[in-house]
Amino acid sequence: MGYERAGHHRGHVDVPIATGQEETRRDGLETIEAIREIKGLYPEVQTTLGVSNVSFGLKPAVRVVLNSVFLNECVKAGLDSAIVHAARIVPIARIPEEQRQVALDLVYDKRVWAGEPGKSELTYDPLGRLLELFEVWTRPR
Repeated sequence: MGYERAGHHRGHVDVPIATGQEETRRDGLETIEAIREIKGLYPEVQTTLGVSNVSFGLKPAVRVVLNSVFLNECVKAGLDSAIVHAARIVPIARIPEEQRQVALDLVYDKRVWAGEPGKSELTYDPLGRLLELFEVWTRPR
């Protein structure tokens, strides 16, 4: 309460991009853009993010990669601190290239449509591809 009276505001946002629901597919991208904008407008403001919400509903091995990639992108955008389980984050360099790229495609919602987005056939869905990559996969060591 004293924190809010001093003119500071707290916020909470969930960004579960991996649920397959259309309304959440851009949440990762929008979170990264929001961090970048907040840090640009108010560089003194400290930002903290609970990272694992981005991968809610996925298998543990997929979550490790998606959380690691998302955290890396958020830090590049200016994130100051993160709430993570350190044992479930791996260095970006240890994630195989295709897994890293598909995770980035999911974070930045780089779906490919045959025609008009949302009204034509989806020809590339990063969520589907990420799940395929992890059908038989173990965590990087």
